[in-house]
Amino acid sequence: MRTSLSGSIILPDKSGNYNWANMRIRVPILFYHKIGQPPPEVRNRHLYVTPENFAAQMEYLKRSGCQAISLSEFGTALKTGIGVPQHSVIITFDDGHRDNYENAFPVLQRYNLSATIFLVAELIGKNSNWQQSRKEPFTEPLLSWAEIREMQKGGIIFGSHTCTHPKLNQIPLTQARQEIISSRSKLEDGLGVAVESFCYPYGEYNQPVVDLVQEAGYAAACVTEHGNRHSPEGIYTLKRVFIWSDTPLWRFVYYLTSFYDWEQARKRQRKAVRKGKTIA
Repeated sequence: MRTSLSGSIILPDKSGNYNWANMRIRVPILFYHKIGQPPPEVRNRHLYVTPENFAAQMEYLKRSGCQAISLSEFGTALKTGIGVPQHSVIITFDDGHRDNYENAFPVLQRYNLSATIFLVAELIGKNSNWQQSRKEPFTEPLLSWAEIREMQKGGIIFGSHTCTHPKLNQIPLTQARQEIISSRSKLEDGLGVAVESFCYPYGEYNQPVVDLVQEAGYAAACVTEHGNRHSPEGIYTLKRVFIWSDTPLWRFVYYLTSFYDWEQARKRQRKAVRKGKTIA
């Protein structure tokens, strides 16, 4: 076993040789939705992290010397082997809720931390209408273009979460292609910069959908499976660390360690065994 300059682990292949394709690098990709107090009637309370908890988590990252990098930067590093700074972390938000601007953005600025927010391109300045499909009794406001551009000037990066937030593996591929490609075009027109990262709504995808994301030219894409160690072949299915509404700080710290990834790998292995499958 060898360790690269960035702290990644390179495993030997079946012949005992070491090569970049066998690299496994631990970079936690933190996964948030909403930063705020959950309304009393909300069903999916786990999607809300209180402003107090979020601030404590970001303060810990800053105090421990973590460096927030972009998802596209990490994707490029995985492709080329150039490495990333030690103690790298990636902060992501799905959907682009307005509370990201109101409650998360000031904290990120305070600690000089960047983040990637995945936007639903055709719903900017509107409401999260897909929540009703999850039996929520209400919708919530999304970021406006004015808020997005202010955040962009403050170092926030934006990625695509499709045009309308569908389950991409449950619609025709032609429609999925349109969602993936058009969302990028719409966002680039509004932002004036390249949009290089993608996130699958609901975490739903299959190999044809992954292929479409790669063909569209994105540098990297996220899923909702849990883990914090990545490899070059997983650039378009990067695992993340879901931050729950009630995640205490000690658990948040644990999520950043190798032990967490080992725990998640064991869970996937046990699940595969129950289904009669084998995994590497």
